[in-house]
Amino acid sequence: VPKTREAKLFIREAGNFEIGNNFKEGKGLDTKTRDNALFLSVVAQFNGQISKTILKWFRNFNIISGFEEYGDITIKYMEKGESCSRRVSEFLAVADLGILSANIAKAAALPANISQSLRTEHMDIKTLHQKYDENRKAIGFENFELEENESKGTQKIFSLAGPILNALDRSEILLIDEMDAGLHPLIAKFIIQLFNSEDNPNNAQLILNTHNIYILNSKLFRSDQIWFAEKDRYGGTDLYSLFDYKVKNDDSYGDDYILGRYGAIPCIDADELRSSISSVEGG
Repeated sequence: VPKTREAKLFIREAGNFEIGNNFKEGKGLDTKTRDNALFLSVVAQFNGQISKTILKWFRNFNIISGFEEYGDITIKYMEKGESCSRRVSEFLAVADLGILSANIAKAAALPANISQSLRTEHMDIKTLHQKYDENRKAIGFENFELEENESKGTQKIFSLAGPILNALDRSEILLIDEMDAGLHPLIAKFIIQLFNSEDNPNNAQLILNTHNIYILNSKLFRSDQIWFAEKDRYGGTDLYSLFDYKVKNDDSYGDDYILGRYGAIPCIDADELRSSISSVEGG
């Protein structure tokens, strides 16, 4: 943060506490903290304002997996109103999927005592496409069933639309595990740019992990925004920032990463693998 320095609040190692001068609300509360309790939670219960702010930040965390479907979240987002439904359609259109709009097609009337979650499961999404004749002349429109007629990649983009737009609207922190699994690199780039641009006036934050070196470049990220996870021979994992390497703005982060200049790459012994395969085949 410009013109702001980091300050230690507290350090806790096992049962020992070291409380900084910037965290006076925590003074004396270390002795009231059980071994299996979070110190921040204890201080917040005693009305600590800094502690409350930090806990509120964590409550805004929304964690999803790129391998799972979250279409119900997108449907609920669309149900908020016409503007939200239109934003989902615009999101899909910008991704160049050939979709003009997406609309909720409600199923047959359900009993009044059916829960909202079950109602959502009985809703279908229709995607509108332009229809052409053999001469490539537009002759009308065609509705597709999202789940039956659209590709898995398109379904995934629809599934991500709700969580992403929700985060942008509500200034949330959205953490997506393997976000770009099954996505074209340019679509992954488009999603990242939504958060790193003026399209994010509420300062929502996107955190993701990836194996896609295409997006590791200075046009998308600052060096301090890129972190590597390297597992050691004992199963432990170290996290460290690209910023530690003092890279230049014109460095090719992705190419240098593959060359092993930043570490955090698998050490594959091809000869040992071939030997192992040969032993299995030989009985």
